[in-house]
Amino acid sequence: MTATAHALVAGAIASKIPDPLAAAALALASHFIMDSVPHWDFGTNWRNRPKSIRGILAIAETRLAGNAVVYLFCQQKQKGAHKKRRIFGKTLLQYL
Repeated sequence: MTATAHALVAGAIASKIPDPLAAAALALASHFIMDSVPHWDFGTNWRNRPKSIRGILAIAETRLAGNAVVYLFCQQKQKGAHKKRRIFGKTLLQYL
């Protein structure tokens, strides 16, 4: 799953679950559920790119597109710190 999808799910969870601990647990569980689906942009020829380029693109995609969409998605529903923690926790596993 691309990091944008993980960030969107984290934003959706944060907007619907007011308890930060419950939202964090659901976001963590959903990360593994989403990663069980075969993925990663099959039409973009990503396997032929150097790993460093793939990493840079993945990080840029997460930070730019993912976070921007999540902020717009749940702009009215959650405070900024709560959203940021959910997004960070959800996408952290992408970088490990």
